[in-house]
Amino acid sequence: MSLYLRLFWIYIGAHFRAKLGMQDPIELQLRVLPNDLDLNRHMNNGRFMTVLDLGIVEAVVRSGFMKAIRSLGGHLMTGGALITYRRSLNPFAKYTLRLRYLGTDGQWHVFSFVFVQASGAVSAKGLLKGAGVRKGKGIIPSSLLWQQFQDRFGVEVKPPTLPDHAREWLSLEAKVFNLPHE
Repeated sequence: MSLYLRLFWIYIGAHFRAKLGMQDPIELQLRVLPNDLDLNRHMNNGRFMTVLDLGIVEAVVRSGFMKAIRSLGGHLMTGGALITYRRSLNPFAKYTLRLRYLGTDGQWHVFSFVFVQASGAVSAKGLLKGAGVRKGKGIIPSSLLWQQFQDRFGVEVKPPTLPDHAREWLSLEAKVFNLPHE
């Protein structure tokens, strides 16, 4: 199945699955398909990140993030990731993508993720940051997003405190790449 078909399937299906709270984990059961492979006959390192997008779509649709961001005239953007690869995912292997919202620094929303083989072995894990952005206005501040949840959807959001390791990653990234950081 091509990636676009998987994305469409996840996006449509997420609208029919149970709504999620902000900290509820996402688990997607997937399989390595032939178009996921590289010349070494295992899942391509770039494909891990592409498949991660499927988990993000599932999370933002089911939690209401996407609706809140779109109601503010924005769209979703991935701003960076930290990933480590541990074990190969071979052709047709079943695996689970686990994704969890960790919190925000006021602008970036940070997620942890792990790719787990059917045996329980970890293939890859890491952190991803993303945000809602508006053309010409930049990143949508978290406070505005939470206010949108309250005003428009009647949901009071109490975001979790961003763990130290995620704050350290954002800080290091800002230093190394000379990026502005809150």
